[in-house]
Amino acid sequence: MSHAASQPAEDPGTGPADDLDIHIVQAAPDSDPDAIAALWMELHHHHDETAPGLGALGVPATAAAPGADAGRSTRSAEDGWRIRREHIRGWLGEPHSTLFLALAGDEVLGCCLGRTQPAPSSWDWGTEVGVIELLVVTERARGRGLGERLLERTRARLSEQGCRVITVDVIAGNAAERLYRRAGGQPYLLTLALPAAPGDPGEPAPSARPTPA
Repeated sequence: MSHAASQPAEDPGTGPADDLDIHIVQAAPDSDPDAIAALWMELHHHHDETAPGLGALGVPATAAAPGADAGRSTRSAEDGWRIRREHIRGWLGEPHSTLFLALAGDEVLGCCLGRTQPAPSSWDWGTEVGVIELLVVTERARGRGLGERLLERTRARLSEQGCRVITVDVIAGNAAERLYRRAGGQPYLLTLALPAAPGDPGEPAPSARPTPA
């Protein structure tokens, strides 16, 4: 299962009607992840806007940096990319990974990264399942079906590698869920994020709660 995503994905949405000559190409396994850095940072900002409550989980308000929003622990786009870049580099080195790019000349307008991992034991989904780790289309290129095109190319490639099922994680509230449902996606796992420390952040810890008389 993807941990992106954190992953991610963008609904095609609507975009300007400028004329773009867009081609979908498969990137080489040794491609430099920095080619999609701007796309990932755009997705990072979108996640922050889509699920602002998740930013309150990681760091107590007393540990926030001076001048920072005390209720948020979202990483900077640059720091997040430093971490994600190494993940992507590792995925691209796997034998069954694939990265498709949507290009207009030398400009990267979208990308989709798929890989494989062992299938779950509860269902007969074969030996491995495909995983969509990243799917994003830059804002100005949306409304052209690039999300669908990138997803279909990646699905086809993973199918050629023997996958019968593909999974993808979507940040709660992300409109990209519609894209995956149109492709036949069904609910699979529900992932919840909660503080590791006992007690609800908005409520007193159990030991501090009043004891009934």
